[in-house]
Amino acid sequence: ANTTAHVGHVWLSRKPGAYVRPADVSDFRKQLFTCIERCDSDNSLWDSPAGHSVAPFELAPYPALAKYLNGLRLHRRNPNEGWPDGVDWICFPHRGGCYSADTMLQPLLQLVDKKRRHYGRGGSEYHHLSLVVFYNRAVLYNSPVETLDSNSRTPREWQAI
Repeated sequence: ANTTAHVGHVWLSRKPGAYVRPADVSDFRKQLFTCIERCDSDNSLWDSPAGHSVAPFELAPYPALAKYLNGLRLHRRNPNEGWPDGVDWICFPHRGGCYSADTMLQPLLQLVDKKRRHYGRGGSEYHHLSLVVFYNRAVLYNSPVETLDSNSRTPREWQAI
């Protein structure tokens, strides 16, 4: 539960490729809450409605945080609204923004090409195989592949890809 006076929610900025090792979980959690409490108790940090960012150099007193994070972004609590129950108040920022059909298509094509090259190695050993892309349950968890220009390709053009 969020018992802070000023912090509404926190975004963690993870170092690329960093995952907290099981042996570090306890220290990471303790240091994270200590850092948040320290920031919350410093009233001078909350003069701005933008909240407060904890820079990498400010993580020095928290070695477990410094090992895995580039920083933290503490968003100011909105006094008129509470944080929804059951929603984590410490999380990673959502990735998003503008995209087109190609934004989603290009990584898929690169992955398919990588698999094709991998299984295509070794002469004719795999010449009889066909690569099947199986969407399965992803349809339940991903947004539809629709953009403003989605209708610009015909079904035959999609098949050719």
